[in-house]
This record gives sequence, C-alpha cells and structure tokens, in this order.
Amino acid sequence: METLTIVLTGGRSTRMGGRHKPALLVGGSSIVDRAVAAAPGRVVIAGSGEGLTLPGVDVVREDPPFAGPVAGVAAALSCVAPGARTVLLLGGDMPFLDADFLAQLTAETPAIARDDAGRDQYLCAAWPEETLRRRLAEIGDPAN
Repeated sequence: METLTIVLTGGRSTRMGGRHKPALLVGGSSIVDRAVAAAPGRVVIAGSGEGLTLPGVDVVREDPPFAGPVAGVAAALSCVAPGARTVLLLGGDMPFLDADFLAQLTAETPAIARDDAGRDQYLCAAWPEETLRRRLAEIGDPAN
C-alpha cells in the first residue's frame, strides 16, 4: 500500500531556547533530513522547513502557525488528494528513526510506537488515511 509520511515540525522549540529542534545536526545531518531520508513514500513537512536540504519534499504551514500537531496533520492532508494510503505521522524531533523501523510500523495499521517506558507515541504512528480524514472532519477546526 502507498505511504504518505507527514513530519510535524511546527513547534516553537521553547525548551531549546527557540532553536528549531528539527534543524539541529545529529551525525552530520539535520534531524528533519534524517527523518525524510528514512521515510517511505511521499513526504510532507507540516511546519517549518528549516534544516531541510533534501529535494522533493512539500512544506506546508498549519493555520494559524503554531496551532498544534492536529492542525499540522490537517494542513499536510489538505495538500494531497485523498487516497487509500497509510499515513505515517512523525514528530520532527526523532533523529534515530530508520527505514526498517518505519517499514515495520507501516506494515499493519493502525500502529503506534511505544517508548521505553511503554507510553504510546502518537507522533510516531501509522494510520489509514481515511481514518485521519474522517476524524479531522468530525472535530472541525483543528487549531489547538
């Protein structure tokens, strides 16, 4: 099944003193470039494209800016025609994702990664696109 990857980079990075986390370098590459390189299918960045150097990636901004991850998902989905795809949602602050892990995550949807403490990580998850579009329609305004 086709995959659409949405990387959410719209935060203010206040805990980093305003330094845009996805633009930070890890192993010589920005965190956002590392996520894009590991991601399957078409990639859409929702938020800031700061730090992105790889070609072929769409960058959209949530409306209003800094309106949260749900608004970022809505903005990203609005720039692609609906389809029967898996949507991979990724936070823009995960430098150690790799293609093998993301392939496992998208093998069966829905799928939500868990951290070492067993907590669900909703910004590292795979969903049927239809489910996300339906839920966005149900909630209305996705801001905040």
